[in-house]
Amino acid sequence: MTVPSLQDLCVKVAQRYVQDIEDLGDHPFSLVEPILACARPDHLIRLEQNSPHLRDDTQGLWKVHVYREFGLDITDQDTSNIQDWRRAYEDFKKRRNAQYNLASKKLRSAYTKLEQNKQHKRIVSLEFDPKSIQQRKRGRTVLPTYTPTSSLMNRAKCDFMKKASMYRQGKPNKPLSSTFRFPSSRPTGTTCPVPATPQASVIRPPVSKLRPEKQNVLPKRQSSPPRPVLPRHNPTSAPRIP
Repeated sequence: MTVPSLQDLCVKVAQRYVQDIEDLGDHPFSLVEPILACARPDHLIRLEQNSPHLRDDTQGLWKVHVYREFGLDITDQDTSNIQDWRRAYEDFKKRRNAQYNLASKKLRSAYTKLEQNKQHKRIVSLEFDPKSIQQRKRGRTVLPTYTPTSSLMNRAKCDFMKKASMYRQGKPNKPLSSTFRFPSSRPTGTTCPVPATPQASVIRPPVSKLRPEKQNVLPKRQSSPPRPVLPRHNPTSAPRIP
């Protein structure tokens, strides 16, 4: 079993953290090639900008990236005349982005048309009765109605309009509640006498019909003395004064 050298250990660590490397300095391509092979295309472009001496030797790496990402797009094309694989990668990427944008635009327009068709075909619940409109056109008085989907305020408004129409016609069906009173036709400010309620008279049964134990309870009426009988005065029999 061979012991790895210090250079191999450093290359493995650099491959693991290649996304954190921004510059490779003046190191030769043969030393940093394993590190560049692990870099992504966008990061490889940044490393080439910071180390321009590596651009002439990275064509093989760009060829690998082209076949890895655009292999299906270049199967019917002749790639033998491609000399700059870095530029070919950029061209293929722009072409794919244009295709994606066109496809997304078509999909967006198709989705918009589908939503418009749904809006035209959807079922809309009406908040009024179509028959009332026809009757209103014919000159008939139509009370407002509400559907089960109406709000609480609309229901209260409809009830109020029905009651107002009922009293406007002067034919109320029945009182709204137990405390309801019809409006008085007497002008305001006038008073009318209120008949006094007759007081109940107390009827006492005769003492003879009461029970013996209750006869002594009733107070006895005191007998009054007889009135004296005075002689009747006759004016014809009065003595004449001479």
